[in-house]
Amino acid sequence: MNIKKLIGNLRQRIENNHYKFEELWLAENRFSSLDEFISNEKHSELEKAFYLILNQFVGDPKDYFVAPREMVLIPDIYDNRSPGIEYEIDFAIYGGSIDNPVKIAVECDGIRSHRQRHSNKDRRKDVNLQAAGWIVMRFGSREIHEELQNFEDSETYTSDFLYYIENVIQKKQN
Repeated sequence: MNIKKLIGNLRQRIENNHYKFEELWLAENRFSSLDEFISNEKHSELEKAFYLILNQFVGDPKDYFVAPREMVLIPDIYDNRSPGIEYEIDFAIYGGSIDNPVKIAVECDGIRSHRQRHSNKDRRKDVNLQAAGWIVMRFGSREIHEELQNFEDSETYTSDFLYYIENVIQKKQN
């Protein structure tokens, strides 16, 4: 099935499920950020899909927050002469506490990321992020498509990605 159609279906499902539990006026404000993100042409279809997956439960309180397209400046362990290197992270997820922060860098890898040139660049990015205390998670286009299809196939499906991210945050806090 077409990814744009799957994204549209998931967006509608999130809204339908949410209206069952919250007042209409409050819910509409929550959906404006979703709609703004998925209508922005700067974001890839994979990023739009992943953003919806991360926000499957729009009104639920979370122990973390998500910052799409976060720019971070970190030391470059490959070149200590430079002051650092700036990376754009598809989704930076911040959780934990002041004493025990959890930083997760989520990258959505499309088909182009599988070529050798990009995988070397990605590997360097991952190493630098990990050296700066980030947990790096990469999700490929096939995985994201499968996750969208799971939503399509089951009305009660809850994202495996969401469970995985939340479990990492909880384990890191403990």
